Amino acid sequence: MSQKFEGSFFSIQYPETWDLEIIENVPCFYDPDSGWALQIASSRSPFSIDLLSEIENYMIRQGLSFDEESVVPYELSPEIQAVASEYYVDNRFWLINMFCFENKLIVFLFNSDESPDAELAREIAACIRSLQFYSEE
Repeated sequence: MSQKFEGSFFSIQYPETWDLEIIENVPCFYDPDSGWALQIASSRSPFSIDLLSEIENYMIRQGLSFDEESVVPYELSPEIQAVASEYYVDNRFWLINMFCFENKLIVFLFNSDESPDAELAREIAACIRSLQFYSEE
């Protein structure tokens, strides 16, 4: 079973076993019995969005060296472009996925004490695949 979270211009489905807290207007999903969290940030831009530049800027702001070969571009759907990267900082696993649709940007940021096991990885992937952007009418 899953629950629905609705943001200002998007929605996702997430497992009912996950807890949700809004921290400084950022939804944070987690399991209180484990050491992981999934945060989702969203924004709009008056300009077109270049995902490779966005993820590069993010990584540089985090003090990480940017390696374009560590970034995987993909399509969530024909309308939704995406990039993803995994990295470790201070023995903590991080996964970032960025999505753009028109002038909208969504960032999924997962971090954990360790790499996610197969079940958690499936849950995260299902959550990501459920991403729906609302149309502007």
